[in-house]
Amino acid sequence: MNDNDKTNFYLVSVVLITAVGMGVLLSSYSTALYLGNFSRATLPYYFIVSGILSALTAGGLVHFLSNTNKKTILVIQASSIVLVLLYVILNFWPSKLLALIYTFLFIALSNIYSANSWNLATASFELRVFKSFANRFLALISINSIVISTLSYIGIDVWGQNILIYFSLILMIINCFAVARIQLQQINFKGPVNKSVSLRAYPLFLSLAIFLALINIIFIFANYQMMFRLSQALDMAQITKFMTLFYLLGNVGSFLIQLYAKRILELFGISALFLSSTAAIFISFIPSIFYPYLYIITLFNLVLLIFYTSWVSLGWQVALNALPFSLKNRGQIVIQAVTNNLARIAASFILLIFAYHYAFYSYQILTGLILIFMLVFAWKIKQFYGETLLSNIKEKRFYFPILDEESDYHFLAKQVKYLLSSQDPIKIKVGLSILRWTNPKQVREELVNLFDYPDPSVRIKVYKTSSYFGKLYDKKLLQQLEKEKDQEATWQLLFLIFKKHHERIIEKLDDYFHYSNPPYQAIAIIAAINYGELRHVSEAIKVLEKMANSKEEDIRFFAVMALNHIDLGNPVELIKKLANDPSYKVAKQAIKATHNTKDRRIVRLVIAQLDKSKVSYDAVQSLIKIKIDVAPLLLRTCLTVNVHRYKPLIRVLCKLNTSTTERCLGKLIPRAPFLFSVELSEQIALRATKIPLSNQLKSDILLHINHIITELNIFNFLFKQESDLDKKRELMLRKQLTEKKLICFLATVIQPKSIMEILPKLASKYELQQPDSQHDIALEYLDWLIEDRALAKKVFAAIEDKLQINDFDRSQFELDCWSKKMLYHTASEDKTMDTVDKVFALRKVPIYTHVPAELLISVAEECQFVEFPKGKKLIGIGDYPDKIYMILSGSAAVVYNGKIERYAKENDLIGLFIILTERNSPLEVIVNEDSTMLELSRSVFEQLTNDYPDILKEIAKYVVNIYFNVVEKTIQTDSTVLSKIL
Repeated sequence: MNDNDKTNFYLVSVVLITAVGMGVLLSSYSTALYLGNFSRATLPYYFIVSGILSALTAGGLVHFLSNTNKKTILVIQASSIVLVLLYVILNFWPSKLLALIYTFLFIALSNIYSANSWNLATASFELRVFKSFANRFLALISINSIVISTLSYIGIDVWGQNILIYFSLILMIINCFAVARIQLQQINFKGPVNKSVSLRAYPLFLSLAIFLALINIIFIFANYQMMFRLSQALDMAQITKFMTLFYLLGNVGSFLIQLYAKRILELFGISALFLSSTAAIFISFIPSIFYPYLYIITLFNLVLLIFYTSWVSLGWQVALNALPFSLKNRGQIVIQAVTNNLARIAASFILLIFAYHYAFYSYQILTGLILIFMLVFAWKIKQFYGETLLSNIKEKRFYFPILDEESDYHFLAKQVKYLLSSQDPIKIKVGLSILRWTNPKQVREELVNLFDYPDPSVRIKVYKTSSYFGKLYDKKLLQQLEKEKDQEATWQLLFLIFKKHHERIIEKLDDYFHYSNPPYQAIAIIAAINYGELRHVSEAIKVLEKMANSKEEDIRFFAVMALNHIDLGNPVELIKKLANDPSYKVAKQAIKATHNTKDRRIVRLVIAQLDKSKVSYDAVQSLIKIKIDVAPLLLRTCLTVNVHRYKPLIRVLCKLNTSTTERCLGKLIPRAPFLFSVELSEQIALRATKIPLSNQLKSDILLHINHIITELNIFNFLFKQESDLDKKRELMLRKQLTEKKLICFLATVIQPKSIMEILPKLASKYELQQPDSQHDIALEYLDWLIEDRALAKKVFAAIEDKLQINDFDRSQFELDCWSKKMLYHTASEDKTMDTVDKVFALRKVPIYTHVPAELLISVAEECQFVEFPKGKKLIGIGDYPDKIYMILSGSAAVVYNGKIERYAKENDLIGLFIILTERNSPLEVIVNEDSTMLELSRSVFEQLTNDYPDILKEIAKYVVNIYFNVVEKTIQTDSTVLSKIL
């Protein structure tokens, strides 16, 4: 927790505690105020008006405040303090009109403060931080509500009923000061909205909301009966004291219930919570039927309050933790509006219908019917969804029996049976893939029969699929283990046994530790650390270290497989060692073992693996799946790393969907180096096709577009002014990349889907080496992309180069490092060459034509300027050179079997073929005349192909071109023979 989060935590705690405490006090006082001034016959109207007022407040003022900034909230809160102070003054001359107005004003203020306090809490932290604090906030609210209610109860005895107003006023002032000090992480409190996603996809959450609404209806009935009898038996001061005690007991009960609700949820599932709470309400309801007295009904009402408060808290937690980010606000509105306000209004109208015509038995009959419906509803939840935990709601669909997965699978049953009985391994694997997604109660016979299939890859797939089904007989698995000989298949079978019958592994731990077969040692490590005694854990760590340090690849592989399935501290050094293992399969599994980490050191290690071509893809996948928000770390790396392997960094950052991703992208857009910025524009455009961008990120992009237009104008101007061909070529490449960046960003903010059509055309025209490809794309698409005509005019003026020199000031624009170095460079007069000269020279070779200058600089810095006299043999027959030569001046003869096949001239490469084929040279290369060349080592060239794989296309074109030149010379351009070769 950083200092800002720590400060916000204390301030938000104060805001939440004071808001909820004030709500309890005002609820008690408003109830007593109404009952003390008005007839109990008007109670139905009280419930109707208060329900409608709560709905209007939630749907109107609170909704307005949730879309505005902190200053507006402070103004509303200051106004509410003034209104309460006004009541304190006017209360010296009490009247029924004053009581009526302030009864409902206090109800509205309670709703406003409660809703705004949670909006402020959400906006004060990043989402993942707020989630970690949410349970602490709820606990603090419960405990402090108990304390505030207790102090109020004592205060009423000492100072009278008005102490509740004075206490509320103090809490409101404290709340206002705390709100003013909070440092918000968001400009407003409105979360992202994705209208394509609906709460209907999460019927279990909607079931929870319906259940809450039903409890609230019963609570209104019981509350009416309690308040009716209160007005008969007690005066206003006594009612105030009674209601304060009522809410105090309710807070205590709710706190205790919430302590045990989580255990019930984890052990038995949500249906158990539904059933147990309904049963408790039903039991407390029975005495009120036969003895409808004040304290019996109050007890029933208290039980309802306890369970209602607990379920509301649970509903908020589900909305926060279980629903997708785009549905969180909507889920909280459903919990607040549907379960509280709409249910309250519905129950109030029922009261109005029955109040003047029937006795209390009508409410009791309705309550009994609703409770019976709740019991049936809870049982149906159990039948439909089983014991599904709320934590599993996210990214899952819950179907009714007509559409459940087993029924969906039924029509495929015959096809699956046919595939599993086939002799073709591919068909069997397809059948197993389909079978995996079913959920039958027992393992299919066809699956068990495949245990003896001869192909080990099929058996591995069978063992993996079996883990998704019910328990298999342990004897069958142990018999299969004795027959299994393939190491990887043995591992999968052992892991299956561990998941289904881990006690069988525990029984043989000591034997498995000392087996020579590494899969047995690996499964013993997992079983010991998860279920073993202390001595077993100690032995497992020793065996794991020994396996990880083994010289045998298979043993290290199973060591990292074990590491994948245990939670053993943060073995940073061990993972670092295994992630750098020369064996790909070991390094891959080591990186995969980082998926569940929350350690930033390991995240930095995985980021470092992006530089390694073999495991770069695996590192990308790990960073996307890792359990902490890696966007800030990637941002810092993007700003400090060199240009090598820049694409994986950008691609990972743009694929993340964490709370800070778009904020980091917004910071990176204006600060990214030139080459990064081009790739960044493309990846953000691709991201926008899948994830709608926030308004803030769109605003950042639109702001940066003006900078890109200026950048393009500068390159157009410099290109026209430059006379040096080498510099002109570099400026043209810069200009083309800038145009691509502009097109991608424009498509992103205006019509993201269009980028899927634009990028392939850019790529195809680029491969055809059309110099005006970006210009053509711009003319083809931008006219209908840009709705803002002023922006369109600026863009077209820049792309079509219609601006005059005086249309911009070059001195106010900061060029990128390479452009400055290249523009102010002066060619060397002697034979030495600096880096810029080498880049210009390399650029003339076809394979380097489109390599970004930032990468080519690193190649140029490793190139050595060399001179060779006539007759010098560069490569002999049987040599395996580790260098590539580029001819700057002069020539060299390529000799095969004593015959000159061709002459390598200026800008040709020598040694490329041998390095690509990785074979000893069958040719000789002899310097034909005094020559100067650039010498490049094999390792640097291979690093370039890793950093910029697109160069392989250019190499292929270069090789094919030389091949055709040689063939045409050999067959003297005989088109008949050439057609046969082709």
